[in-house]
Amino acid sequence: MVGPSLLEILRLFKSALPGGISGSELASRFGVTRVAIWKKIKKLQEIGYLFEGRPKQGYRLVSTPDLLHPIEIYSELETSWFGRKYIYHEEVDSTNTVATKLAMDGAPHGTLVVAESQTAGRGRLGRSWMSLPRKGLYFSFILRPPLEPRSAFQLTLLTALALLETLRGLYGFPVMLKWPNDIVLGEKKLAGILAESHMEPQRLKFVVIGVGVNVFHRKEDFTGEFRYSPTSILIELQDRIPIRRQDILCSFGKRFEEYYERFLVIGWQPWIEKLKEVSFLLGRFVTINTGQEKISGIAIDFSTSGGIILETSSKGLREIWIGDIEQVAWKYNNGTPSTPCL
Repeated sequence: MVGPSLLEILRLFKSALPGGISGSELASRFGVTRVAIWKKIKKLQEIGYLFEGRPKQGYRLVSTPDLLHPIEIYSELETSWFGRKYIYHEEVDSTNTVATKLAMDGAPHGTLVVAESQTAGRGRLGRSWMSLPRKGLYFSFILRPPLEPRSAFQLTLLTALALLETLRGLYGFPVMLKWPNDIVLGEKKLAGILAESHMEPQRLKFVVIGVGVNVFHRKEDFTGEFRYSPTSILIELQDRIPIRRQDILCSFGKRFEEYYERFLVIGWQPWIEKLKEVSFLLGRFVTINTGQEKISGIAIDFSTSGGIILETSSKGLREIWIGDIEQVAWKYNNGTPSTPCL
């Protein structure tokens, strides 16, 4: 006789909260002995779940661990394909590196790689991403979109919009998007995104998108030099409400899956207004290093493809797709930028 899985047991206890379930009820429901149920509960306790047992009242789930273990994520995830293949590691060099290898070996669309820490976390342009154990949320996922290569850039922006709305919804943060891939709160960086595309002629073979969110970092954790001042959810909330990394991951997955499927149907154009609403750069004087030149001007709009449009003093309007933001100023007076913020 095959008994219930740990996932089935855990889901049942979560659905019963704040109450409990008796051992006899569990045994009857699954057609096994009470001893078999007790063994399952013991295994969940070994993972980190805390149960309370009372005579005649049975067992009650008291607390869940801050852990991205597959059992916990599958008990919360409400998606059709995002994360349905879930790869969990205590430590990796980079979740993007692991996901890329899996994609090259044929891993399916929506495969999700999560790590408690990274030894070589990567940001854009070869920069490192601080990945302290269990302090942040570090994950990468594989997409196999039926799109042309030029659409890959829009998937970065779509990911940023989904993450931004997730953080706003969970914590009420007025976070904004610093084009193209950073989530900022005020003038501080809270999260970043790294997309890596692999192409075939005329189409995308697959895209790996990595996300890093500063969650439980304290001020003393941010040692060394940073291009932009960092912050974390813990620092900003100051213990006002509970924080669970699994909430962020599962909420993001559900939202991104919805956004992605809408994007495939309606295209990119309808998302531009949303991009404008959450932009940190529009109206600011910025300097962008494209790798070939530095372009300075006022960010005035986004193009239909998702590029940023600068109004420059010497060359008129310039559309930029790829670049590194080197300067952002709040004001622009008499041809001179003032009040730098980033």
